[in-house]
Amino acid sequence: MKNPKLIAWCVALLFPMNVLSAEQEVTVMSFNAWHDWTKIDNGFDKAEAAIRKSGAGLVGLQESSPSTAARMAEKLGWHHVSAGTGSVQIISRYPIIGELTSAKVGNKTFLGARVRISENPSREVVLFNVHLDYVNYGPYAALKPDATPALVLEENARSKRVEQITSAIAEMQSWLGNSDSVPVFLTGDFNVPSHLDWTEGNTAAHGNIGSVPWPESLLVAKAGFVDSYRSAHADPKAEPGTTWSSIHKTPEPQDRIDFTYHHGKGLTVRTSTVFTTAVEATLGAWGADTAPVAKNTWPSDHAAVVTTYLLK
Repeated sequence: MKNPKLIAWCVALLFPMNVLSAEQEVTVMSFNAWHDWTKIDNGFDKAEAAIRKSGAGLVGLQESSPSTAARMAEKLGWHHVSAGTGSVQIISRYPIIGELTSAKVGNKTFLGARVRISENPSREVVLFNVHLDYVNYGPYAALKPDATPALVLEENARSKRVEQITSAIAEMQSWLGNSDSVPVFLTGDFNVPSHLDWTEGNTAAHGNIGSVPWPESLLVAKAGFVDSYRSAHADPKAEPGTTWSSIHKTPEPQDRIDFTYHHGKGLTVRTSTVFTTAVEATLGAWGADTAPVAKNTWPSDHAAVVTTYLLK
């Protein structure tokens, strides 16, 4: 059978379009809303424009109230998880068919959604979103004259972050066991760097104290999650992927503390970017008066992480 048109016709009969189109893209965003986008003039409208520009279809929000998330979902014509009670919210371009919560971790810190991203073929994913404790921030300890990896980790251990991410991973286990069929995403403001960044080859960016095996990111990796940004940009020295901070610069330590992780063999990272719209003005260290940045286009003090996946 040499006729190309006849071959194409036969293929179309044997493999209908929904089968041939078995691959699908989905774009996931982790976005810290910085006090409900209230720190920037017209912050809500600027956030809406940013989400549209990012191309995201699934967004894990941190520092967002339930009412703000509901309002944003309505403005976008999207869906939202109604069970969020604190900082973490989820909005989705796709129908949400299940809300996943944990009495142990608490809806202020941890929230999940089961989402149907296509009807034909039927395809579902799960998105979890976390916002971990912000106190006892390790990179500050790394700036002290006597800093060592051990002392930095001692300071980090005084926070609740390890306890929170350990409990969150335990709550996700049943979904992780089925992630080859129903892929799992994890977004969040972790308020802690990654062991993939604080390496021996990148010590100059982090106080020259040597590598630091941050336990939070190690626990996520041990659970089988893949760091989407670092999988697409392997060299932390060449592409640091800084998300903290979009506005606070030197002497504020610059780091990657916002993440989009994934779990499941059917996922391939197409692109992963640190995303902002225009940041016209910046500040010094955290704690400075933020009035000078009130007219910025980007409505957060964090950069977002936007990853586009191919689902097979």
